[in-house]
Amino acid sequence: MPGPPPLGLPWAQAEAQAFHLQGVSHFARAERSAAKSRAALEAPSFLSAEQARLHAAHASLCAEAEHWWQALAANDEETVCEAVNTAFSDNPAAGCAVGVDGSVLSVVMRQQDLDAMPTQTPGLTPSGRPTLKNLTKRDRTLWWLTSMGSNIIATLKEGFATAPGITAIDLAVLTRLPDTQLLGFVAYGRWTRQAVASTPWHEPEDALRFLDIGQDVACSVTTTASGTFSSKIKPLDISRTAGLQDLLDHGQEDPDTPEPSLADLDISLGANSTPSGRTPTTGSDPYRIRTFAEWQSDTGTSPISPVLGTRPRNHTASRPRLSSPARPWCCRKKPGKEYTSRSPSPERTST
Repeated sequence: MPGPPPLGLPWAQAEAQAFHLQGVSHFARAERSAAKSRAALEAPSFLSAEQARLHAAHASLCAEAEHWWQALAANDEETVCEAVNTAFSDNPAAGCAVGVDGSVLSVVMRQQDLDAMPTQTPGLTPSGRPTLKNLTKRDRTLWWLTSMGSNIIATLKEGFATAPGITAIDLAVLTRLPDTQLLGFVAYGRWTRQAVASTPWHEPEDALRFLDIGQDVACSVTTTASGTFSSKIKPLDISRTAGLQDLLDHGQEDPDTPEPSLADLDISLGANSTPSGRTPTTGSDPYRIRTFAEWQSDTGTSPISPVLGTRPRNHTASRPRLSSPARPWCCRKKPGKEYTSRSPSPERTST
């Protein structure tokens, strides 16, 4: 668990000064000096309080993480399902953990529909020019089956990596059947951690090994007498699996019905969320540093600085005022000099 960010006295002094100098004029030297003095006195207390609070938050997180890990290792159902569903949330084929029985995890996976697969593939003409070739029904089904095998193996590996106490996974694959366009299960089985870990996965064809390494594996795509895969996806007989049969018996295709339905499960898996609607959330930052004003408010200290609200010094009160003359300087008479009024020139007198 990462520790809290380090804090120092310079940071605390800067926070305290910024608070106490709010509203103080730059020309009020006495008030600014008093504000800085009080900030220097309160900064150590502010720093100690924040350090103690952050260390307490770190200790609480460590205890919570230890409790969560113990529950995950002990295969607590709620803890395991939440952790696994969080890991599944970004998978192309959405998966959902629905329960834990001892050390066995049950998962439902939503495979892409066959009708959503491309019908053409890149190819070359006899002359060597690039073109698009139409896929045969058998090749298209094999492509879909290989994609499903890859998604199954990826889901199994991620589930085992997330839950260390799980030794086996019961997985069922949900998709829309191409003939009826109804939701149904096209593959299910049990795969152990040992079987998945000991199998090499290097080539694209290795994805089809999910049919060989699992226990009681059933798949809608069967093998013909010639050893090739069939071109038709048939509905599975799930009467041997009580949980899947119960879901089909009571499931409805209408998502507006009040009862849980296959449509609801399909929507939930398509949205990369759990069927109950729980989505992973991120809490607030436990290491968020309080401001100086918040610290004063929490400790009961008045958040208003005593230097605020004081009457600023009147710097203009002592300035001498220049007395204005009674008459303009141009109209003043100099002593000992006679002034006569000038009469207009005769030449300028109008006739």
